[in-house]
Amino acid sequence: MKEKLVFTILACLLVCMVAVPGLAAAEGIPFAVDSPLGFAIVDILGQNGITGGGNGKSVVVTNLSELRTYAASPEPLTIFVKGTIAGSSDVNVTSNKTIIGLDDDATLQWVGISANGAHNIIIRNLRIADVRSSSDAVALRNCHHVWIDHCELASAPDGLLDFTIGSDYLTVSWTIFRDHDKVSLLNSGTNHWEDHGKNKGTFYFNWFLNTNQRNPRIGYGLGHIFNNYYSNVTSYAIGTHTRAKILAENNYFSNTNNPFSQMYNNNEWDANYGDIEGIGNIFENSRGNMTGTGRSFDPGYYYDYGCALIDAAFVPAYVEAKAGPGAEFSHLAIPVPGNGAVDVADGNPELMWVDTREIKAWQVYFGKQTDFGYKATVTAPSFNPRSLEPDTVYFWRVDAETEEGTVKGELWRFRTAPAQASKPAPAHGSVAMPFEQLNAAAVKPVELSWVPGLNAVAHDVYLGTDPAPGADDYRGRVETTVFAPGRLQLGAAYFWRVDTVLADGTVVPGETWSFELPVAYAKAGRIEAENMVVGGRYFKEHHPGRGGAFIASNEWVMKIEAGAGSLSAVWDDPDAVCDITVAYLDQSTGRGVIALYVNDDLIERFTADKNTNRIEKYKIAGVQLRTGDEIRIEARSESNMLTRIDYLDIEIKGQ
Repeated sequence: MKEKLVFTILACLLVCMVAVPGLAAAEGIPFAVDSPLGFAIVDILGQNGITGGGNGKSVVVTNLSELRTYAASPEPLTIFVKGTIAGSSDVNVTSNKTIIGLDDDATLQWVGISANGAHNIIIRNLRIADVRSSSDAVALRNCHHVWIDHCELASAPDGLLDFTIGSDYLTVSWTIFRDHDKVSLLNSGTNHWEDHGKNKGTFYFNWFLNTNQRNPRIGYGLGHIFNNYYSNVTSYAIGTHTRAKILAENNYFSNTNNPFSQMYNNNEWDANYGDIEGIGNIFENSRGNMTGTGRSFDPGYYYDYGCALIDAAFVPAYVEAKAGPGAEFSHLAIPVPGNGAVDVADGNPELMWVDTREIKAWQVYFGKQTDFGYKATVTAPSFNPRSLEPDTVYFWRVDAETEEGTVKGELWRFRTAPAQASKPAPAHGSVAMPFEQLNAAAVKPVELSWVPGLNAVAHDVYLGTDPAPGADDYRGRVETTVFAPGRLQLGAAYFWRVDTVLADGTVVPGETWSFELPVAYAKAGRIEAENMVVGGRYFKEHHPGRGGAFIASNEWVMKIEAGAGSLSAVWDDPDAVCDITVAYLDQSTGRGVIALYVNDDLIERFTADKNTNRIEKYKIAGVQLRTGDEIRIEARSESNMLTRIDYLDIEIKGQ
């Protein structure tokens, strides 16, 4: 294995030297192991990269009282843990904190770490073992931008690392998870509306050793699991559910049962179905599901990780050599923008870095592949390279001048945004969902979003049904990267463009993008809910009526998985006054709220709270329908009712 490590280091050295001529790679592993990659560095939610305590005050703690006091402080702090800290109560962490172990023996014994509603947290170079104070070794709820690095987690009543209740943007790197059952969650289970669109996490170069399940388990979100080492996993390694998409790339599975696990349902139409795509993995003496579903997502949309991706054959040697705590990981030197950042929109950025060491000055090297070289020596941790070009990869490095001499820094990189707005959502050429979940109680019409062009200060938005949007399609100027056009017509094809407005008033025209909205048509009589256009959190559910269960019309209903959903159809008969009967399942517990809309007008709202566990009917009389009107059901779950809709019966009462 050591021979393999030497070989791959030489191979990577050659790659790095080709990528940046004249740049000698750092000794040892030739790519960054001290700065995070992945979702934690994404510039979003008001957080550009991850900095933890930043370059602010640093403290050293040796007991639980000190650690708890500083961790809960409102100010940014770097907290160095020295030796073993034991106790019987959790450490609650607030935003903008780095908790990092000094030397190679920093340990939390019996004590877990938790955070609620916090962001920008770094936990590094710690052993957390034999937790008794709470259920999890590390519990993060409603948090975002968290980096766990070079830690060792073992033995807790429940999970070793749980990232739940709407948490988002996590990176876990070079960490050992060992000797445990329920290892790591990125979700709160099913039927959690707050997790929808969140739970994004990157795991790389971690070691899952003698574990059972949840390595990790991801629901709702996006998971990028690359270059991890799995050895002696008894139940399953990576689990997916509830529309999660996971790319498992170049991992090494040794003596592992079920490397990939579809947790709850194998039917693609079901709410609790998830995807896993496996690429470049090695399975040694492993068994069970090793193919996944073949679908995932492209992490490169969010960050660049190409330089760190290695062949799976070399993963065990890398991980055994560098994963877990060690004295060399007692300090941080991390960049902003984050290493591997993409779509950096400021063409005149102030590059910054966090360095927790005692430094006299930094030598800054910066440039493109062809002109990387020394630029300046600075005494503050920032540098402005000025006038960057669009859609260009830049490399940089800061060498630290210390009392002992110059310490060479890691190679960092980022890519600037294109000159034009890019990455439209809905995606170009796609069929879009007409209504999206807003929160637990409501849906909203589809919104448009994009990545800004380089140096954008505003955007001019054009939207219409003409393939060449012009002056008549101009919707206004916005300073954000989101535009809400309101309810759009089902069945229509829309064309849109976002022009980039620069500070001097120059306008950079964007490309024209398109999307379609699906359509279903309703006439007098019955329309089955499963044949309507779906929005929000509605999914199909099969009920053939066997075994005494309720009998659904056509054997299908539409079920809300969590939160709110919509079902729509366009009236395709002549103008008429109609009675509309909504058939729904009033399940045995809970309460659902159901509303009927025609276009944007609320016609009537009613509740499902009889708890009969039968299909019930609710008639709404005298509804005026005109040809082309949208008939829409909007519903939500309360008290765990899943608010199932079976069908709509439409009876014409007059013209």
